[in-house]
Amino acid sequence: TKARENGTWSSDLGVRLLLIHQNFPGQFRQLAPYLEQRGHELVAIASHQRPIALKGRVLRYEEPAGLKGVPLGTQIWHEGLLRAARVAHFAQQLEQEGWHPNLILAHTGWGETLGLKEVWPAVPQILWPELWVRPEHGGYGIDPLKPPAGLDNRLEQLGRNALTRTALSAASSWVLPTRHQAESLPP
Repeated sequence: TKARENGTWSSDLGVRLLLIHQNFPGQFRQLAPYLEQRGHELVAIASHQRPIALKGRVLRYEEPAGLKGVPLGTQIWHEGLLRAARVAHFAQQLEQEGWHPNLILAHTGWGETLGLKEVWPAVPQILWPELWVRPEHGGYGIDPLKPPAGLDNRLEQLGRNALTRTALSAASSWVLPTRHQAESLPP
């Protein structure tokens, strides 16, 4: 089925959408049912085993085991690359089954999208970066029970933000629902 006609998306044709979030539905809680009601074919990828109210197919990968005794930024990158590989293998499986998305919608904070261009280099990705994480988001320097952010607190965020930056480099567009989220990203 063609998903584009004359350069515009047509809901009459039913678009194949891949939705990815380790905690699916996550940010897609309202969007996924809305898209299904309009006849779009959805496949979701998550890493939890909780029930999901979705008519479409849900693929679930095993949560990566954390690295012990390494800085948080290193641990996040390690887990992100494991998630990326697991999601890319699902993408390859879908491709081999003859299922090819017209569009990928995903959250960027967990590394899951990093390998998708290896399987589907031409499929547009619309990504939700959510936030450029800073120590203040964990309460440092704001919560009276936590000290101001020090160097170690700022270094902890390097891994997560590097995952976000790498994922966004493959995106066709980004969705930042609030001004606070948008202003958290570097210019």
